[in-house]
Formats: sequence, C-alpha cells, structure tokens
Amino acid sequence: MSTISDAHVESEALVAVPIDGQQDVEDQSTTGLTTGVSKTTASTTSNAAAPSFYHLSYYQFLFDLDTNMFIERVSLSCAPLKPWSDVINTPDLYGWFWIATTLIFSISVAGHFTSYLLSQADPDDLAQVFDMRKVTTAGGVVYGYISVIPFVLWLVLKWYETPLPLVDLLCLYGYSLTPFVPATVVCSIPSSFLTYLSLSFAFAVSSTHLFRHLWKVLQLTMPRHHTQSVLISITTCVVVLHFGFSCALKFLFLN
Repeated sequence: MSTISDAHVESEALVAVPIDGQQDVEDQSTTGLTTGVSKTTASTTSNAAAPSFYHLSYYQFLFDLDTNMFIERVSLSCAPLKPWSDVINTPDLYGWFWIATTLIFSISVAGHFTSYLLSQADPDDLAQVFDMRKVTTAGGVVYGYISVIPFVLWLVLKWYETPLPLVDLLCLYGYSLTPFVPATVVCSIPSSFLTYLSLSFAFAVSSTHLFRHLWKVLQLTMPRHHTQSVLISITTCVVVLHFGFSCALKFLFLN
C-alpha cells in the first residue's frame, strides 16, 4: 500500500508541473497581448493626433498668431539690425497677408488723394480722378510680388540644395513690406521730394531686412561646395528685384 501511495503522489506531482508551466505561459501570453493592445492603442492615438495635410487643422499652426507676436514681427521688420531668426522658426500666413492688403489700400488712397489735390477737380468731375482700377492693379502687383518672387527664390534655393521652406520665404517677404505702409501715407502729400524720400527710406529698411536675413540663413544652410559668388548673386538679385518693386509703386501709383 505504501508503494502505491508513493506512486500516486509522484504522478500528481508530475501532472502539476506542466499545469504550472502552462499557467505561466498563459500569463505571459496575456501580458504580451495586453502590451500589444496598449502599443496599438497608443499608435492609433498618435496617428489620430496628427491630422492629414488635407485637413484644416494641419495648417492651424500657420495662423496661430496673437497680437503681441504680430507687433513683435512688425517691429522687427522695421528694425533690420535686430535678429529675425526667432521669427523665422515659427512662420505664419496671417499677419503678412494683412500687411500686404493694408499696403494695397494705402497705395490706392494715397494715389487718388494726390491726384485730387493736384487736379483740384470739381465734384462733377470726380469720376475722372478716382479710378478704381488702380485698386485691382495694386492688388495684382503686391500680391504677385510677395507670392511669385518667394516661389522662384524657393526653386532656386532648392536647385542649390538649400532647405529653406517656402512658408518661411512668404512670411519674410510679406513682413518686409511693412515700411512701405507709412511711406505711402507720406506720399499722399503732393510733393515729389517727399515721395522719393519716403519710398527711398522704405526701400532701404525693407531691402536691408531681406538682405541681412537671407545672407545669414544661406551662410548656415547652403552646402559648402557652392562658392561665395552664388550667395552674393542670389542676395543681389533679391535686392534688385526689391528695388524694381519700389519703382513700380512710384511710377504706377504714386507718380
């Protein structure tokens, strides 16, 4: 009887071992499944948090601009000796658009007001002085300049392997028009000397802003195998085109 009892106990022990092992395997499997579900859930949440480019929320950061940030960027664009690097890291597509729009209307108002003072028109002859086509023409010139030129510059920089985002260039060019807004207000005074003086000052401040920032950024980002003459050529073309824009304002609308 003792031999039978011992054999029975040993068989129970042998049976218990695989059961415990199986329980450990089941626990590990359950833990693995739980971990896998958690990782899948986190991955799904992460993907859900990042919107696709065709959703409006994808572009929300480009319009996240408060009053203090706008005033700071406007002041930096009017003071070209101060650094612009803290602004270019967070570009926006809101403030510079309204600067360009304000410039369009200030050009139109200044041009019409000067024409009215110089012609001393009668009330019945106001239609010959106030030409609303100047508003649409000014819109085409200003909006075309701050959109086409940055796009062409972006293509050129891409050709030279310089990773400067298009949004940064649009923001830079848009805010560079800030000095022209008060200059066009001064141009409403019928004086050729004041017109040339104000536009020249606005061009000097605005072009310095563009030149210094582009020169600094291109020096840091342009590959070393490109010569210094490439950098000089690009920045010189930027300044020359900006001078042409200033001349267009003078002879098309403020002459």
